[in-house]
Order: sequence, then C-alpha cells, then structure tokens
Amino acid sequence: MDADIECPATLPYRPVDGSCNNPRYPWLGRANTPLYRLLRPAYADGRAAPRRGHRGRALPSAREVVARLMPQVNHEHLTTHLFVILGQLLSHDVARIDAPKNQATGPCCNTGRGGADDTCMPIPVPADDPFYQHLRVRCLPLTRTNSTTCHSAHAEQLISVTHFLDASFLYGSDGATSARLRSGEGGRLRARVVDVGRGDFGQFPPTDEASADLCTNSSTTCYFTGDERANQNPMLAALHTLFLREHNRVAGALADRNPHWEDERTFQEARRVVVAEWQIIVYRDWLRWLLGEDRVRRLGLVPRGPTARSQYFPDVDPRTANDVTTAGFRSLHSMVQGHFWLGARGRRSETLTEWFDNSAPALERPLGLQRVLEGLVHQQAQDLDRWMDDEITTKYEPVRTRAGRPWGTDLAAIDVQRGRDHGLPSYVEYRRHAGLPEAFDFDDLLDTISWQDVRDLRQVYDHVRDVDYYVGGLMERRAPGAFLFGPSFQVMLEDQFWRWRFADRFFYNFAGFAHSLTPEQIWALEGTSVGRLLCDNVKDFHYVPRDPFVKIGYRGNENVPCESLPKVNFDVWKEYKDGTEERQEEWDSPEEMDPWRRDDQSGWQDGPGWHGGHGWHGGHGWQDW
Repeated sequence: MDADIECPATLPYRPVDGSCNNPRYPWLGRANTPLYRLLRPAYADGRAAPRRGHRGRALPSAREVVARLMPQVNHEHLTTHLFVILGQLLSHDVARIDAPKNQATGPCCNTGRGGADDTCMPIPVPADDPFYQHLRVRCLPLTRTNSTTCHSAHAEQLISVTHFLDASFLYGSDGATSARLRSGEGGRLRARVVDVGRGDFGQFPPTDEASADLCTNSSTTCYFTGDERANQNPMLAALHTLFLREHNRVAGALADRNPHWEDERTFQEARRVVVAEWQIIVYRDWLRWLLGEDRVRRLGLVPRGPTARSQYFPDVDPRTANDVTTAGFRSLHSMVQGHFWLGARGRRSETLTEWFDNSAPALERPLGLQRVLEGLVHQQAQDLDRWMDDEITTKYEPVRTRAGRPWGTDLAAIDVQRGRDHGLPSYVEYRRHAGLPEAFDFDDLLDTISWQDVRDLRQVYDHVRDVDYYVGGLMERRAPGAFLFGPSFQVMLEDQFWRWRFADRFFYNFAGFAHSLTPEQIWALEGTSVGRLLCDNVKDFHYVPRDPFVKIGYRGNENVPCESLPKVNFDVWKEYKDGTEERQEEWDSPEEMDPWRRDDQSGWQDGPGWHGGHGWHGGHGWQDW
C-alpha cells in the first residue's frame, strides 16, 4: 500500500487526502483505507458473517432490541443541542462508510438475500412491532459497508474520508472534490450569495448538478460541500455554512495583509488556520463535556501554545477506530432532540422529519440561519441513555403512507445492526477491555448497569454474551471522573482522541516541523471560539453564550456581547518582502504559559485507559451519522 505513495521530504501543508501524514507509513489515515480496531472482530465464520448468539442461536432482531429497550423517554441534559450536532460534524470529519442510502423500502427487503457474502443485511421487523405493525412493514433494508480482506483474513471496513480532524467536511478528502469546492480567486471557497431579506446577503454552500443527487427531495436546493451528508438536517447544514463563511473571512483577512500572495497560497494558509480553529474548538472547548474535565486534563489533550515536535508519536496508529464510529459516536443519537428550536427561547420548533435532506429552505429565509443557530446554542440536548426520540427510531429518512402519516426507518436499529455488520464483539468483551471483571451472567453487569436495565436485557437477549456493545454501553452508569459515559465507552473514546491528537503530525500546535505554524501564530489562535465564529459570520448575532456547549446558568454561563470575546490577531501572518513573518519579542513568557503544560503533568505519558491504564495497553501497534 505504501509503495504507491510518494511523499516529498517536506510538505508545507496537510495533503487533502490524508496521505503522507506519517512518513514511515504514508497510507495511515488516508481516505479510502480501513478503520482501526481496538478488539479483534467477532464474525460467525471468522471472516465476514455477522456473529450469532453465545448458544449458537440468532441474535434478536435489531429492531426488536430498539422497540423493547429504547422507547422515547425525555430526560434533558445540561449540554446544548450544539454539543450534539457538533459531535455529528466531528464524526463526519473522521469517518464515512460507503454504503448506499437506506430507503424505507428497497431490494434488500424484496429479494430475501442476506447471507454472509451478500451486500444486504436487512433488519427483520417483528409482527407485533408497536409502530410498524400498523403499516404492515416487516423489514427495514440495510446494505453492508464496503470492506476489504486485502491485509487480513477477516473483513475490515473502509471509510472514504481522511482519519484526521482536518475539516474534510469543508474541504473534501480528494483532489477532485477540493478543486470543485474552490472559487479560484483570493483563496476563497465557492459560495452562493443569497438575499434572505432584511438587508442580509449571506453566503451559503454552492449547488451544482452533481449535488442534486445528494438529497432525497429532488425539488429542493441541495448543498455541495466537502461531505455529502451536509443536507441531512438544518442544524448540520448551518454548521457547514458557518465554517464556509469562516474560511472566506479568514482568506480575506490574510489577503488584506499579504496582497502579493496568489490564490493557492492564500487558500492553503486559510485552510491551515480554519483546521487549527476546528481542532481548538474540539479539543479545548468541546471535549471536556464529552469526556470530563479531569480526564481531559490528565490525558494532556487540551492544546495551549506550541508543543514540541518530540510529542508527536509516529509509532501510534492515527486511524479512526471501528469501535468509535460504529458505537461510540453513534451513542450521541440518544441525545438528539426530535424537535429543534428556531430561536433562543424555543417558542417555535420544527421536527427533524419535516426537514430531512431539505435544509436549504430552513436556512435561506429571513433570519433562518440565525434562528437555527440560536436554537442550537440554547436548547438543551437529551441525556445520554438508552431512551431514543421517536424521530430517530421510526421516522429517519422519512416517507409517507397512503394516509399521510410520516414514517421512515429506525436509525437506532441501524446502529445496532451496523455493529454486527462490522464484527464488533459483544458488550462483555468491551467491559473486560476497560478493566472491568468478566461477566458470565447478567447479574455480573450490576456493577455498571442498574438492576432495572439488567432485568430488561435479560428479557431481550438469550445470554449475557449476546448483548450488543452499543446497547450495553448506553446503559452503563457514569464512570468516575467521566461526564457522559460509562467505562466501556469512556476508555475507547479516550484512546481515540489521544491518538488523533498525538499521532497527527500536522496537528496545529506541533512546533519545529517545516509545515508548522510560528509560535506567534499558534498563540494568536487562542482567540478562537464558537462564539467568535457566530459573531463574525452571522449578521444579527450580537450576544452569545460564554460557553455555547452547556445551558445558560450552569456554572455561571451567561450570554455575553460579541465585543467581549477574544479575536484571532491575523497581523502575525503578515509577510514581509523578504519572506519573513512578523514576530513578537516574547511569545512564551511564564505568565502566558498554560498550567496544563507543566513538566509534571501526569496522565498522557501513560496513555488513556481505565483502572490504571489497562483499557488500551498503551495505544501502540497496528491494529451513518
């Protein structure tokens, strides 16, 4: 695989397809390569056939699992809906499986196929299903993820985007897509300027003939972005629009200071800045609400100022883990609100069903983008638990019956089925990986799962070793020091974010490489925040929550005026005629250095883990939202 990739001795910018990040293994992290695995896969035939139950029986239907264990129960969490949707954007940045779109009816349910080597893996619907029985639906179609057996005896699933936090949702993961997204002038991305009323001529993602196929509704405006899932819902499309505007704003600021730069230089420098802003937002501001502040601090994951190049680990695999994209990130589906707010007070809301794959009309109307974003930063998310909104479990990718009643497929059932498709082992294997005692009986789960949930699991699964990882992980009580997750999800996600941070040679604050930002530029980027993006790129945003990822009032969180927020100082990107950049006298004075960068910092040296680091064994080695 490496023989086909030629990497220059030095690269000034991150390759768009993710190649050459690791000079020793140039393919690691590249688009169209296999996912990483934390645990060996569990296939019935050792190759690709979905696993069966411990006693050799078929596992319960994924739809039966959801119908019996995941009904709609509303428990709001202190995080906002922005926390969830930005998590969706992040999951799209680092993983996209190649499988045809699911339809409410389709050939996978009509042909009776579904063997080990078939492309179909339909989800049977029980005859007494509480929702689908009235619609006479007996099957939900699902197509298996594209996989390869080139480098292993068993199937390894491929993803078609890069494995890094590189804003591929904005820039694409291949040269052809990247070229189509660029305007060719001033380093900017293509954008449509739309008169949305009230004197607002705003930039929105472009459209073209090819993008029309990305939406199920052929009559709607369909955005073309770096990721084809941008149109799924208005909230996600709003974030795509926000980052598009930010890139063009940054390109303009850099061009103003460096009018001698050509389009290519301006574009690449602006891309480097926006990728850095994205990494800062994720690691400094968002991740603490995902993993817990104490855990993030101990792992040394918060970037602040320049980091020595010696902290890059070329022997660590940077790829996205199958366990993360197939279970960990999908757990956030339980936090999705089926009705999303338009505006800060929630006086008006819309359903996901109404706007699925039809986002442009919701954004391109007077105050449309602003109202969606205001709702995102003020509406609370659902709690992370086993309860799912009906919009997720019965109306995903909606169609309509003869009576006009909206219905669709079951995203949570797809989550369960996708885990089986990808060969994820059972929940008890991930418990053991996290350092918990091995479970031989359902009662052995009581150390992390409530007796009520264990009782319900016993009624659905034939044996404790049959429990799906996704299901068991959602039921776990919070782990010590964690914020959302129990031990089995927490260990996996800590490992992943550590590898994305320290095994990415192009991570924005690594100093000393030929492609590195200057120390002054790295410090200047500390002015980045989601609030700053909203204030700089949305016309009528004047106040934003100090922390847009948690509800107003939590830990004193409040709305603050835009002028009170720090800004990125682009003057340090000004280049003089001799090619040098403006530099400050002091960039790393003691009062500027962050306490999290102390020499005695403990945690990350040992790598992430649980119960003394036994969760992932150091992290070294090559192993649909």
